[in-house]
Amino acid sequence: ASPSSLETIGLSAFQFAPLNRITIPASVEVIGSSAFRGTGISRATFAGPRTESLTIGDYAFSNLQNLSSILIPASVTSIGDGAFEYSNSLVSVTFASSSVLQTIGDFAFRNTRIGIIEIPASVTDIGNGAFYDTNSMSQFTVAGDSTNFEAIDDVLFTYGSQTLVAYPAAKSDSTYEIPGITETIKVGAFHSARNLESFTVAGNSTDFKAVNGVLFTY
Repeated sequence: ASPSSLETIGLSAFQFAPLNRITIPASVEVIGSSAFRGTGISRATFAGPRTESLTIGDYAFSNLQNLSSILIPASVTSIGDGAFEYSNSLVSVTFASSSVLQTIGDFAFRNTRIGIIEIPASVTDIGNGAFYDTNSMSQFTVAGDSTNFEAIDDVLFTYGSQTLVAYPAAKSDSTYEIPGITETIKVGAFHSARNLESFTVAGNSTDFKAVNGVLFTY
């Protein structure tokens, strides 16, 4: 068969269609907003080898009730807002080695069932609530050569710990200490942390304090 020349899958192209399996041609550079939203997809693969970068648009794979895992190819540069949100059978998201991903949008993986995720070293921006309502999340990890993000005790921070990005909702600890160097906590960072009962704050913090286990800003 001749190689595909398709470059763009447009806005809402297959939204709510009764699809089961899809293969994205290697020629595709843009998956538009809501392109596969609400379909019956249980398996999505990306043909290769890929020579061009690929962007995944807002809500492109949202509301997929049958998709349990996905491998994001190395060529993907951005994952849009809500791209996989409410795909509540999604338990595994893997980024290919040598990933060039730069951006994970707001609420990108909201209300999925991901348990562990490794953030590629190339990522420079993670939006608000990217992992909001991921109630099965027990651990964040970050590729070892990242200079933008880090994971400390399974919690996701910007590099240097100035911003706490996300706390894994299924982490078993009942108390958590905010590092003294942390200045900002992202929107929804502790949402659905069902085992967390109280906070403490490292003594050198000038931004946060804990009173009777409750967290406050100064």
